[in-house]
Amino acid sequence: MVLSRLSIAWLCVLGTGCGDDDASGADAAPDLSRCPSGESEFALVRPIIEGDSPPFPKSFVWGTAASAHQVEGDNVHSDWWQWEREPGRIVDDARSDDGPNQYAHYATDFDLLRDAGLHAYRFGIEWARVFPTREAFDALTPNTEAVSHYHAVIAALRTRGIRPMVTLHHFSSPAWWIDVGASEEERARMGFGSPTAAEDFARWAGWVAGEFGDDVDDWITINEPMVYLTTGYLAGATPPGLRYNPAQEQPVFDAMAGLVFAHAAAYDAIHQVDATAYVSVAKHQRPFFPANPCNVDDRSAAAHIQYLFNRLFLEAIVRGNFDANGDGDLEDASDARAHPDLVGRADFIGLNYYTLALVDSVLRLSELIPGYPALTENRTGLPHTDFDWSIYPGGFRQVLDELVPYGLPIYVTENGIADHADGLRSKYVIEHLHVLAQAIADGIDVRGYYHWSLIDNFEWISGYCPQFGLYRVDYGTPDRTRAATDAVAVLRTIIDEGLVSSDLVATHATYATPVLCE
Repeated sequence: MVLSRLSIAWLCVLGTGCGDDDASGADAAPDLSRCPSGESEFALVRPIIEGDSPPFPKSFVWGTAASAHQVEGDNVHSDWWQWEREPGRIVDDARSDDGPNQYAHYATDFDLLRDAGLHAYRFGIEWARVFPTREAFDALTPNTEAVSHYHAVIAALRTRGIRPMVTLHHFSSPAWWIDVGASEEERARMGFGSPTAAEDFARWAGWVAGEFGDDVDDWITINEPMVYLTTGYLAGATPPGLRYNPAQEQPVFDAMAGLVFAHAAAYDAIHQVDATAYVSVAKHQRPFFPANPCNVDDRSAAAHIQYLFNRLFLEAIVRGNFDANGDGDLEDASDARAHPDLVGRADFIGLNYYTLALVDSVLRLSELIPGYPALTENRTGLPHTDFDWSIYPGGFRQVLDELVPYGLPIYVTENGIADHADGLRSKYVIEHLHVLAQAIADGIDVRGYYHWSLIDNFEWISGYCPQFGLYRVDYGTPDRTRAATDAVAVLRTIIDEGLVSSDLVATHATYATPVLCE
């Protein structure tokens, strides 16, 4: 899942919006024809959601998703375990160890998954749990209990007819790779900012593929790399906790390059073990709108941030075009065109979609960060989630359309909503899947949908207020009892019928009032 409540901490976000084969065009002159009288007007897509949707393909993959650190607990050798123990880092000083404990209850959860009609599960194998020390990793001598556990998890999925998709890095790292107690200068050279980032990550990916590849075909190397860069290296809200300094941008560029080349190296390492493996990233995409659509600077800032956040990473791993300083062109000495170590390093595109963002250029930090992208807003007239995020199914189609030029199959690797009172999720699922079915009928090659998430979990710096699960978790019971939300039956009906019916659309006509997480 995206690192949740970062609308309050997004001092920067990176995105998409440039030309086809080049990175240029991110700052093209805005079209102000929509503002002849100076009145603001958001160019929102308003999809028609009525009647039966087109049918989903018979081969369509229906799944749900989770990350290891958010659901397992006891991840004591990770940077996030360290981070949670510093007072004030997490809402209510919550800790992941108080979560759903799927490490013990995975079999029960997989029964729920199967009973909901789902037949795929995206989950993480936790690097810090398998290799708790640098010495163990260098010698490739894993924690045997952890290895046995993940074999049991995969076997439990397989015996239930559930297709596994494994994520290798979902925001959390081994504490020996990123030590959040180190100095800022040291942290800037750790993890994906390290000169050995690609080598380390490829070694991890190759080992996992060799150990589990006989039972796993689908792989996500890195979850939401640009969100990770934003929150950890720009906003300082998550490990490694670095805040952006416009006068010293090199740590950001080093980490961005580290993420790009680490993914590519991991892709190669997995394919060296299994040539038929299916490998990509889970890429968070969103539409970025100017906070004032009639303000030239806001429009230019939104276009550049959309380019950075949505396009830069994909341009690198699909076409090999890497804009190393994020300036919107490929003319600098550090940039690359069709880099042989990058081009073609994705077998599909994993898409995470949640909401939109509005960009205010008044909060300009630098040429790289030309404005502030806010997730929370109340100006577009859209309904909102418990996070105060806009519910914007039209944006789902927008980001899908953006991915078409890459010519790769698409899997929706995350899509979901924070909904404590169970009054939003059913309609959210209906609207987004109706839009998705229309996109597929229009020729967009989407082959699967993984709902975020199966169960409520630890939502990073937001703790336990946001509840994204199809199943509620009662944290007050010893076995963390699960209970179905209304959306389970809705999603099961859509899967069984192979479309979103007019009856579902009609019976879920309105959104309830959200229960905002403060």
